[in-house]
Amino acid sequence: MNINRAFCAQLRQVRLRHTMANPLIPTEMLLSAWLRHHLFILGFDKLKLHAYKKLSSLISQGGGGVIKNVVFDMSLFVKREWNNNLDLLQHVAPDLTLNLNMLDFKWFYISVGYMMLTQPESKVELLTDKVVNFYLDLGGGHLLLDAPIGNTEKQILKLAAKYYKSVKINYRALYDPNLDPRFITVGEGTSAVTICLPDLPKINSKHLLAKALLHKELYRAVFLVDHPFCQSLMRQNISINRSALNVIRYDLLFLDGLGDFFLATESSEFLYKFRSLKPYSEDASFGKKTYTLLKTILATNTLLLRLAVAYNLHTALDDNIVSGLLNDSYIPYISSGMVSNDPLVMKYEEEFVADYFEQYVGALYLEQPEVAKEWINILFERILFLISDSYKVIHRRRKLLASHYDYRAWSVDVIGRSI
Repeated sequence: MNINRAFCAQLRQVRLRHTMANPLIPTEMLLSAWLRHHLFILGFDKLKLHAYKKLSSLISQGGGGVIKNVVFDMSLFVKREWNNNLDLLQHVAPDLTLNLNMLDFKWFYISVGYMMLTQPESKVELLTDKVVNFYLDLGGGHLLLDAPIGNTEKQILKLAAKYYKSVKINYRALYDPNLDPRFITVGEGTSAVTICLPDLPKINSKHLLAKALLHKELYRAVFLVDHPFCQSLMRQNISINRSALNVIRYDLLFLDGLGDFFLATESSEFLYKFRSLKPYSEDASFGKKTYTLLKTILATNTLLLRLAVAYNLHTALDDNIVSGLLNDSYIPYISSGMVSNDPLVMKYEEEFVADYFEQYVGALYLEQPEVAKEWINILFERILFLISDSYKVIHRRRKLLASHYDYRAWSVDVIGRSI
């Protein structure tokens, strides 16, 4: 009992100091279940994105996959620490707007989400730094941010940089809309609708662009004995072994993960704006389930595949050895315009090509974050604003005519199946 009283007294002091420094989240926002859910998801996504970027120095220790695992472990760490003691709360409280049950970890992410709506993003980055450092100081991840890079790894990355700068890229296929108009078609038959896509923003760095267009699994292609990169390694007497392959693989994996986290964050932010616009703001059926459905659709491999193909991301790297391995071993059906009878095969190929979109988005965000944000928001806008009168359902409710939108029918039209 004495321990509990002391703990509660500490909590009251933290709450008092914190409330004096930060305004509380408006009550009307907290009364809405979908808004609370939105703020939680937004805060959760944004913290993961910034943590992933901050941990980029871990690339050599396992690439994007390892960094993703560390980020998710850090999320579990936040939950454990928040629920079990006040150390993390005291560490970050000066930066947050917290109210109601401060001991529920969800309110930490809700507060981060509210911060995104009301304060500069730089404050979220500073908060992320605090959380990541606190996590690492307590032994989280068991990895070192300043781990040295070996000489062989430096040589491999230097030779890879030469390849990225010298490999040919079909710039017209990427950036000339007159050569190949950008659009995707939603729905079937007479109800089909064409969505005109915005131009693909240019990545200025040739090095970064080439990395974005080399699929994370096609690192194997550049290690084939006939490939110029592999030959450059052999001239330097660098062994072609698993360690050498992992240097390139880990480097490529980072962009895919960054694009994944960025898209998740942007969809959360955009859906808040979308829900606030008429006529959607007047749709009482729009709640947590609808929000989750729309967010899921915007991240499906089916949609990302169609965007990647529309922008020619999977064919723009002009490397015959890479293209040959891609078409023969990874996406033989998509590359030939055929459909496999095995749904698992098509699912694999769909996911494979969708990765190109995530890699490009990750590279663009790394180089030009504001351009990436504007472009993705235009894409989301054109896809979501298809939800119009054709999806409106009118029904009688308490002797009054009411209406809502059939978001599930829209989702089936967008990806061709229900989820």
